[in-house]
Amino acid sequence: MSKQSQNTKHLFFIDIKNGYMTNKDHEFNLDVNDKVLFDKSIKAEPNNIAIIKNYQDEYN
Repeated sequence: MSKQSQNTKHLFFIDIKNGYMTNKDHEFNLDVNDKVLFDKSIKAEPNNIAIIKNYQDEYN
């Protein structure tokens, strides 16, 4: 298995497809057409968030 495969095997994306999946009241808002990257190897904890790149945010 290549090194690149080992680094990405725990990753998956979720596409924000509709208004029910958005979060406009949060400092790091999610809008329709954003993509959220998850890493299954990282332990989930409350209030723990990492933003990779938000292409729809006018402040980026």
